[in-house]
Amino acid sequence: MLKYIKSIFSNMFGKNKEIYQKPLNIISIILVIGFDIFLFYQILSWYNYQKDFVVSVSEKYSCINYFNDNNLLSSIEYYTTNDQFLKYDNNWNEVRKNFDSPVCSLVYEKISNIKNSKEFIDFILKKNDLQKNIDDFNYKKTDYEYQYNDFLKESQAWITNENERISDIKREDARKDYNDIKNKITSLETREKELINSFKQNNNYLDLVNYLDSNKKEFQKKYDKEAFYYPVKIAFFQAILLLPLFLLSLFLYKVFVKRQNKIFTILFSNLTFITWLFVFVLFLKFVYFIIPKKFLAWFIALLKSMNLWFLWNYILILLWIWLFWFIIYLSQKWSEKLSLIRQEQQKQLILQNLKKVQLERFEKWLCLSCNSKLLKDSRYCQTCWDDQYYECKNCENLIPKIFNYCNKCWTNHN
Repeated sequence: MLKYIKSIFSNMFGKNKEIYQKPLNIISIILVIGFDIFLFYQILSWYNYQKDFVVSVSEKYSCINYFNDNNLLSSIEYYTTNDQFLKYDNNWNEVRKNFDSPVCSLVYEKISNIKNSKEFIDFILKKNDLQKNIDDFNYKKTDYEYQYNDFLKESQAWITNENERISDIKREDARKDYNDIKNKITSLETREKELINSFKQNNNYLDLVNYLDSNKKEFQKKYDKEAFYYPVKIAFFQAILLLPLFLLSLFLYKVFVKRQNKIFTILFSNLTFITWLFVFVLFLKFVYFIIPKKFLAWFIALLKSMNLWFLWNYILILLWIWLFWFIIYLSQKWSEKLSLIRQEQQKQLILQNLKKVQLERFEKWLCLSCNSKLLKDSRYCQTCWDDQYYECKNCENLIPKIFNYCNKCWTNHN
């Protein structure tokens, strides 16, 4: 079986060279290039579309942000008060029901209990009022700082008349007024912190926090496992598309090679090659996601622990040497195969020209070898003594060397 598969690839463009003897014209070449571009784009679109058959890790485990969030209450509050995210969150709740993990479903259920509770609504209203007052005083503080800067500039410009000044700041009250604003902001921020700390004692909120803390390690383990196998699953679905297409195109290519159908042979050989490119990329993806993320990660960690990290550089250099050797080897084999095809074409061309020359000599009754004039009804050349005929294997009839068929029994001597 392996020998048969190897023979298919080794003789893919080598056998039946007569298909490639006549070159394509310019229009045909342009059409084949257009056909290749269309094929590549179409297969690439299908290739990327296969990703949609696998639920992404971020969709299945969308609640991972809550497990890793250091400011959980702020996140819950933000997604509750921001209109844009509130609309998005409501739509997302409907969509993710189809593929959410059980853990995330329970997390969102607990968050929903918090959002719908009377305590949370009261907390949001009070916090918003406090935040609005903080923002107002911060605005006054900033405006006061700008006016104070203007006051300093006017003082340096020797504007001493109070009526000529732009700023409303009085020198004697400036520090007191500014400190009063800062103290009010500090007081409001303290009240806001107390409000937040008070709500964090809410039963629903504590239930969510305890659930996240107790399930964090197990959830992270499941998430990492899913994240590892996610690209492998995508590659599997892409293989379902590519491998049948590759095998079918290879089979049809071989069929049309046998039938000597040049156009279909070229089209299906191009389809086979383009599909093979995607299959090769798919193979590299399998290798990348399985070997590096398991074996190489462990091997690199081992080298670091043994202070032998420099060995990794040697390994990389050896891998690059092997990779470029392989590419150069393929290039050389391909060029040698093309060279053999060109040599065969040149031989065929020489034989065709020789046949044409010999036919002209035969019609003029000249020797097929040395071009000397032959005597009438003479079998041998009087100059080089070359035989101008050969005997039929079937009926022993004499046949001129330039002909392949016997004119008596029609036996083929080619």
